[in-house]
Parts: sequence; C-alpha cells; structure tokens
Amino acid sequence: MEKVDKENLFFRFCQGDVSAEEIDLVENLLAESSLNKEVFDRIQALAFSSDLGAVEPCLDVDGALQSVNDRTRGERAPLSAWMWFQRVAAVLLLPLIGVCAFLLVGRGPEIRMVEMKTQPGMVASVVLPDSSVVTLNSNSSIKYPSDFRGDVRQVELNGEAFFDVTKDEAKKFIVNTPNATKIIVYGTEFNVEAYANENVERATLQSGKIGFVYNHDGHERQCMMSPDERITYDVSTGNVMRERIPVEVETSWKDGMLVFKNTPFDQILRRVGRYYNVKFNINDESLATLKFTGTFKHQSLNNVLKGFNISSNIEFKFNDDPKNEMQTIEVSNPLNNMPMDKKK
Repeated sequence: MEKVDKENLFFRFCQGDVSAEEIDLVENLLAESSLNKEVFDRIQALAFSSDLGAVEPCLDVDGALQSVNDRTRGERAPLSAWMWFQRVAAVLLLPLIGVCAFLLVGRGPEIRMVEMKTQPGMVASVVLPDSSVVTLNSNSSIKYPSDFRGDVRQVELNGEAFFDVTKDEAKKFIVNTPNATKIIVYGTEFNVEAYANENVERATLQSGKIGFVYNHDGHERQCMMSPDERITYDVSTGNVMRERIPVEVETSWKDGMLVFKNTPFDQILRRVGRYYNVKFNINDESLATLKFTGTFKHQSLNNVLKGFNISSNIEFKFNDDPKNEMQTIEVSNPLNNMPMDKKK
C-alpha cells in the first residue's frame, strides 16, 4: 500500500468512515512500524483540532499530508503559528471524536491558546508545537500556545497525562497544574495526575529527569526525580511521599491496559473508575488497604469486577439511580455481615 493510501485511511478512520476490514488494517499498520504510529498520532491530533472555528478555512489536505510526512522524516523542530494553523485548517471538516478543542484568541496576535479536552472514558494523543506528544487520560484537558516562543515552553494540565517531551536545552518545558504545583522538564517521559477536584497529585518519571515543584508551609520546594520514582503530593497538608514503583502500573492506561502490582484497592478503584467512567463507593473501609496484583487488557468492566470477586469475594452492586450523573457502584465485603461462626 502506498504511503498516501495509509494517510487517507488514517484520516477516514478518525472520521469513523471505515469498514470492519479497514479497522483491522489500521490496527495492523500501527503494529507494523513506529513511523505508521507517529503519522497516525499526528493525523489524529489534527482531527481532534477540527473545531477551531477561528482558523481561516483554507482547506489543503494534500499540503497537510505532505507536512506530516516531512515532520516524521526530519528532525523535530518547533512549528510556526502559521504552519500550525494550516494543519488544523486542513481537517476542519472532520468530525470531533471523543475530544473537544477550541481556540482562545486574545486581544493581539501574540496571544493564542489551544485547549484540548477528553470526554469521560476516552483517551487521546496531542502533538504540541515542538513535537512533544501528550496522551490525555479520561476527563482531562491541556492548554498550550499555538507556538512556543521565548525561552520557556509552558502548558497547563487539569487531569492525567503522559508526556513525551522533545529535548530542547534552550527552552525549558514546564507543566502547571490546578494545585499550584509544576513540573520542570529536561527532555523526558513522565506521567502526571493532577485533577482540580482531587486533593492528591502524583508524578511518575519513566525516563530522563524532572523537578517536582510544590508549596509547603508557604515556601516553594523542589524534588528532583529519578526514573522509576513516583511522588505523591497531598494538596491539603503539603506533605510529599517519594517511592520507587513499577512505572507500568501508573502508565498502562495509555496503552489500553490496567496493570496492578501489590496495589492498594482504593487506588485500583480510582484507576478502574476513571478508565470506565464509573464511581465506586467503598462501604467497608477495611477493603481500601487490601492489595492486588493483576493485569487487564481490553476487558469489560464486568469482567474486571468479576476477577476481584473471584479472588476475594468482594461484592459490587450497580446503583441505577437516574439522579446520579455518573453510574455508581457500591463495594462491600459480605463476610462482615455474616455471623462469627460462619466467618471461620
């Protein structure tokens, strides 16, 4: 298959205009080479940016495809604002798939911010102007300028994301979060979990070097992290816990997997809930500290819950109250409701 055919197939895949056979073909192409995956990610990012109504609608699909080819063959370099707008304009007719994107236009030409949002239960990749790749988890958003200018590349994250940052010693990369923390990056791969409505923030480093900056007792402090380390920051107390962990436990979500290695049950339910867009209510606090090891790949929610039920007799009851915006699942330990002589 010619390269241009691959690209057109990827475009139609993002539109949802493919047959079952073509879906299998796309999956095979992505598994075939990293180049195909990079081209697909860039086309997908363009498709997700298709609702940028402030961009001049001068459609040039062939030009955008050639631009993608040039980017994947050459060295990584920052995009100019005009190049970025041309790429976005090339896919303005594509429907939005699981992601909302819009342009925030300031008073002058220097202020242009793009915001990408994932819907609950969805995962999507975004290519930044410097070719850094960001994978957003469910119900997350990232804001970034259409062109990184000056000596700092800054983005704003609300939610969870995995960053693969292009190294540029002349331009520091900074991730700001809703919790007044920030990650100072030096060209690396890492995961950040920082939701505005949660009191705990986590940063996990896969490779390279990052500095985790936070406030404690009114003073700004920084922890330098090494690969395979996770920092957990309690927003309410300012306390930080640093530990070595299997990185795949924190980053498996981006590959469609849930991996747990001696993981506390409350953390498991947090990840499962985010992955399947459900909310768990633990009716027995003793369950929160139980630890489990296991891997789930492309499993239904019922199969995941059944696995925990078989291994530990934990019961899950779906609450179908229509008043709840998100489906709620009650979690209980039936053994605590049994007479003492039957527990033995």
